[in-house]
Amino acid sequence: MDNLLVFCLLASAALPPQEIPAPTELFGQPFFIKQNRIVGGAGNWDYLIVDPAARQLLIAHGLVVQVIDLDTDTLTGLIPPKRCSSG
Repeated sequence: MDNLLVFCLLASAALPPQEIPAPTELFGQPFFIKQNRIVGGAGNWDYLIVDPAARQLLIAHGLVVQVIDLDTDTLTGLIPPKRCSSG
């Protein structure tokens, strides 16, 4: 068993290194990058979702959701966090 492991390690070491493709080089994949946008704001963003009917991009950004108009690439609104009341 140890001989097989050594053989496999030596054989894989002789293979040429594989290059990692750039994000725009997704050959044979069902998805591709059509357009890049810069998502501004302080902090990190989490989730993105597109509303194709309204032509808006919704971005979960911290505690708020940013609304971007896809036709003008402008921030058109902010959805504040929902406050829960206990009682």
